[in-house]
Amino acid sequence: MLTKGDKIFFIFLLLIAGSLFYAFYKPKNNFIKPKYIRIEKDGILYCRRSLANNKLIRLKTRVGEMIVQIKDNKVRILKSSCKNKLCVEQGWISRVGEKVICVPSKVVVIIEGENSDFDAVSK
Repeated sequence: MLTKGDKIFFIFLLLIAGSLFYAFYKPKNNFIKPKYIRIEKDGILYCRRSLANNKLIRLKTRVGEMIVQIKDNKVRILKSSCKNKLCVEQGWISRVGEKVICVPSKVVVIIEGENSDFDAVSK
């Protein structure tokens, strides 16, 4: 038979387990919706485009041509003239803060979110 102290202990354990579950498994960045991509070439802003519009963006880079594809609120590097093509193999990104980086071409594609009431997001 459970005593009053045992019941309080089990309730305390359930509260701790629930808190840990919420802390580790809650959806992240659910208040920031992806809105824009930012493309930087040689460390300088090349362009900023909305994710809402499907589009192909062609860039001339140090190693040749690169094509960035925006489709269905996602973005990827469709074609690159770099040797290993790791940037192409990374595939689609769709969440705020995700990046595709092509080191030989010195191109970075970053997804940015809309402005919100929050100053910063801690991960």
